[in-house]
Formats: sequence, structure tokens, C-alpha cells
Amino acid sequence: MKIGDHMTVRKLNIAGETELTWTGKLREHTADWLQIEAHFDLYPYIDLGYAVFERGDRFVEWFFTKNWYSIYQIHSHIDDDLKGWYCNITRPAHIANSEIHTVDLALDLWVDKYGNHRLLDEDEFAQLQISTQERYQAKNGLAQLYLWIGQRYPPFNLISPTPNNP
Repeated sequence: MKIGDHMTVRKLNIAGETELTWTGKLREHTADWLQIEAHFDLYPYIDLGYAVFERGDRFVEWFFTKNWYSIYQIHSHIDDDLKGWYCNITRPAHIANSEIHTVDLALDLWVDKYGNHRLLDEDEFAQLQISTQERYQAKNGLAQLYLWIGQRYPPFNLISPTPNNP
């Protein structure tokens, strides 16, 4: 793998079945993670209630080989303004050749550009048939994300101050 290479991401369910695929360009990689840049093209427009994604929005995506999450930093396709971060609680990513395999554990965290956050899909996570150890690892990954947000650890160092969030 080298910077600029095209990578295919496979989002898998816990049974190992592909739920979604997309491609992006490799921007950076280390022994513990890699970062790609992709553009949203699943729908022309989707309003999730807490965020709106539009075709062409720029996603900077981190996939970790030891941590139990992935982070998607989302920028507007219109002016590249930061919308926020969508964090998936996942098993550590498996990277082989030009593919990234990420097993989704349903639990998600949305963080807006001001650092306000919302935990998503707790009910789906509670119903997953996973081991006690995996459940513990997933919750530990979520706790690490909260810590990174609070400490403004990259990529959350881009959180903008507001009167309610100095």
C-alpha cells in the first residue's frame, strides 16, 4: 500500500456478511491505523435528525487495527465546512492488500463540530449475539472515544468552541 492507492472498505455484520462497500484513497497509514478519504454517494441526501449527509460530502476515515472503533470526519461538499464525526463501534479493522474489513457492532456515536455528542443504536447493540468479552471491548472503545473528545485528541482537536462548550 502506498499513499494515493484506492482502498475498498467492507462493512460487515457480526456474521461476516458484507452490508456495505465503498472506496477511498489512502492518505496515511501506520502499524495501528490507516486513514482514507472518500466521498458520500449512498444517497443524494439523508437527514438523520442530528446531521444531514449529502452526495459528495468528504469523509476522512480512520480504521484502527487494535481499537474497537472507526472514526469518520465529515465535511460539507459545498464549502468543506466540518459537519462532525460519526464513530462506529467495531471490532478492530482487518487490513489486507487494498481492502479494509470492519465488523460493525451497531453502537454508534455522533459528535457535532462543537463537541456535542449523541449515542446511537444502544438497543441494537444490546440485542447483538456477541460474547461478554466483545461487549466489554466495545464499551471500552466507546469510553476511549469519550476521553478523546473531552481531551480534544486528534481528530477531535478540530472541535469548535461555542458559548456552551469552551
